[in-house]
Amino acid sequence: MLLAVSSLTIVIATMPIGVAQSGTNISGIISQNSTWNISGSPYTLTGNTLVYQGITLTIQPGVIVNFGSYYIQVNGTLSAIGSPSDKINFNEGQITFMSSSNGWNEQTNSGCLIENDNIDQTSITSNNPLKIDSGNINGNITVASSIISNNIITGTITGSNSIISNNIVKCDITTQVTSILGALYSESSVISNNIVTGNIDIGYIGEIASGDASTVFNNTVNGSIGTISAEGTPEIYNNTVSNGGISGAGYGSIFNNFIYDCQSGVSLSNP
Repeated sequence: MLLAVSSLTIVIATMPIGVAQSGTNISGIISQNSTWNISGSPYTLTGNTLVYQGITLTIQPGVIVNFGSYYIQVNGTLSAIGSPSDKINFNEGQITFMSSSNGWNEQTNSGCLIENDNIDQTSITSNNPLKIDSGNINGNITVASSIISNNIITGTITGSNSIISNNIVKCDITTQVTSILGALYSESSVISNNIVTGNIDIGYIGEIASGDASTVFNNTVNGSIGTISAEGTPEIYNNTVSNGGISGAGYGSIFNNFIYDCQSGVSLSNP
């Protein structure tokens, strides 16, 4: 990302933000509070774009953002709030929230927020708290200490220490290979009240996690629920699971689940 910031400084000097007849071309550094509105839509990235630290980029309902092969790097605040009838549309590319970005605060209802958006093949990554709510997500989301709620998801959600709730997660199970479409991967998170066609896998992937303590409850899963951390202490309860069953690889608790149409209902292994 440091190399990308250097190149952005050069781009902004030669290609400033401008308005074209077909919309608005964007590249370079956004160094003052800015609003993207419907009259300037669609906004098309012609180069990588940086939201400067302390700066807020506001995207209004109905706006279309075409990333192409470029990305937006958020060092400040991104507020992309659509409406149920007039969603914001993100197409392709990537949004990356840096450690300097303004993390979402549920108590103050402030910070980086993506709400009522259509996310089509746009990958989103954040190491700071982020809230993604009431959207249609067809892309890969990797977040930490975040809230992912009330979305329709076709993609991979990777959330450490996050709340993932009330989502409809869809995928074609026959296409699940190494990177599973429609799967929820989590470390110490709360995963609840989701309808999942795919798998819920909790724990660190590819390594032993001594501190994993995720809770998975009240989900309806057409697939499987699995614990990966051999020394974790997850709780899995009040779920309805078909086809894949529940597998445990740690010292957690599995209780009050309804499991049917599975070759193996509950499979347990301890380190």
